[in-house]
Amino acid sequence: MKFLKINYSFSTLEHITLWSLMMKAYGLNDITIKNICSRYGCHPKMKLIDLGEQRLLKLNDFLTSSYVLGRENKQRVNENITEKINNGNIKGKLFALGLPTRGQRRHGNARSTKRTLSLYKQRKSSLR
Repeated sequence: MKFLKINYSFSTLEHITLWSLMMKAYGLNDITIKNICSRYGCHPKMKLIDLGEQRLLKLNDFLTSSYVLGRENKQRVNENITEKINNGNIKGKLFALGLPTRGQRRHGNARSTKRTLSLYKQRKSSLR
């Protein structure tokens, strides 16, 4: 059984909940998962084995056609960041300096952005 581009055996489906599986997918948050589950009439804490194979296939088709998930989403986010940096946009300059870009204070509240800047610099140096 393949769900969100990952192969699962039916023995592992007994232990995995829909919520935990969908939270592992990059690009889905808890509110989106609740909306998707309510659309398909299932509870997020249901075990995958209880959903049945047909419902899982329909859910998988919906997710892959409606959302950009996983590696493609990460690539798109990274491309957007590099585009902003290359354009000389204010947000791009803040990214390049390692400062917060979403309206936070820039004096003492920049710790989390410095982490993302270090990851960006590592990726950029590995591409050279």
